[in-house]
Amino acid sequence: MSGLFDLRRPIGRLPYLVSVTALFFSQHAAAVGLAALAGRRVALDAQFLLTPFRVVASLPMAGGAIAIPYMALMLVVASAMAVLSLRRAVTGGHDMVAPTLTVVPVLQIPAALWLALGPRGGFNLKPDGDAEPTAAAAATQGMLAGMTLTVIAVAMSALVFRSYGYGLFIGSPFLIGLTTGYLANRGGPITIGRTLKIVTGASLLGGAALLASALEGAVCILLASPLGLGIAILGGAIGREFAVAGRRRSRPTAMSVAVMPLIFACDVLLPPLVAIDTRQTVEIAAPPAAVWRALTSEAPIEGRPAWPIRLGLSYPLRSQVVRAGVGGERLGYFSTGVATERITDWAPGRTLAFTVLDDPPVMRELSPYAHVNAPHVKGYFHTADTRFELTPTPGGGTQVVETSRHELRLDPALYWLPMARLAIDGNNARVLASLKDAAERDAGVAPRPPVVQSKPLFAGAD
Repeated sequence: MSGLFDLRRPIGRLPYLVSVTALFFSQHAAAVGLAALAGRRVALDAQFLLTPFRVVASLPMAGGAIAIPYMALMLVVASAMAVLSLRRAVTGGHDMVAPTLTVVPVLQIPAALWLALGPRGGFNLKPDGDAEPTAAAAATQGMLAGMTLTVIAVAMSALVFRSYGYGLFIGSPFLIGLTTGYLANRGGPITIGRTLKIVTGASLLGGAALLASALEGAVCILLASPLGLGIAILGGAIGREFAVAGRRRSRPTAMSVAVMPLIFACDVLLPPLVAIDTRQTVEIAAPPAAVWRALTSEAPIEGRPAWPIRLGLSYPLRSQVVRAGVGGERLGYFSTGVATERITDWAPGRTLAFTVLDDPPVMRELSPYAHVNAPHVKGYFHTADTRFELTPTPGGGTQVVETSRHELRLDPALYWLPMARLAIDGNNARVLASLKDAAERDAGVAPRPPVVQSKPLFAGAD
């Protein structure tokens, strides 16, 4: 394993090409295997070649049970490809541009082919006599460069490209860690532990700078930090090895700024879209008429939201039927604003369904500023439609089935999917529990703890 991370250990064209090809297609093999377990066939098209993780995100299985292991596989593959690619860059005299692109979906294919088949870069692998900074100055340069690149990456991705994908959450942290680790060791090798502390410090300073510049809020930084910091630490370890290998002519900061637009443009060309279908059921000891009155009431939704939602995620407060009947208007009042809805099915005592025309922001960011320049709070998570089915049960009760469809437009979808599921299920369960209490009070039934049954269904990812 230590030999794998030794960038001074040569690797030829053919061994490199065979190794990265096997690593790359291991993701496809895992996706095909998981799809087979779910009884689905995979279309072997260009989209599957470039983004096999979209197939996994669409499988009808529990989110965390599939998303987390496959996400871990993707990170292992990206890490191994990055290390092998940097070894190949040192062997072939290339700079760091192509190796850094091998961690980004889509771009990793041409980058790996260039390293395997392209001409030698012609760079000197030994020190070229330039004056090197002291160890303290190098560490300071590395930390400041990492902080600056963090702000540049978020501003470029969010405000210019309007993209929240692999470029922002994987490509940019890797570049930032790589740059920080390289610069921190340019004045002479320091320990891997100290290098990673500098990378972590740069990431924390970057997060503070995002808050100070109103580019992000604390909630989003907190949610993204496990993934971003982990990738940055990986990049920092590799950047250290690159500096130790003697690549004094590399200019990682300028290279990172130059490469970022290419990575973000790739996200724009292949935008994520994962549909999340849910189904939850509750038994209510009240007749359908009482349940219908509670369902169409303007009374506040009772119960306290779960603690993860209280961190700032949007949760429902009450609803209002402005105009009844099919084609009518319904308003959903949330902690972050008002959703405008059009009624698509209206059968008193039996069915209520509506399509969401306009969502409120998905979260309220924690920030010292009244306004945060974070486009992801609006439009990157959308509730498409919701349906309530009321069925009489023996003994005069009612079974209520709530189904809903949501659209997630964030990558890596496999990372965000479990969090989205947690918020959706928590909000739906709270709505059904409040509906049960209100209907049973209306029917004069003593309240009992609700039993809400959830069945996750993930529909196709485009």
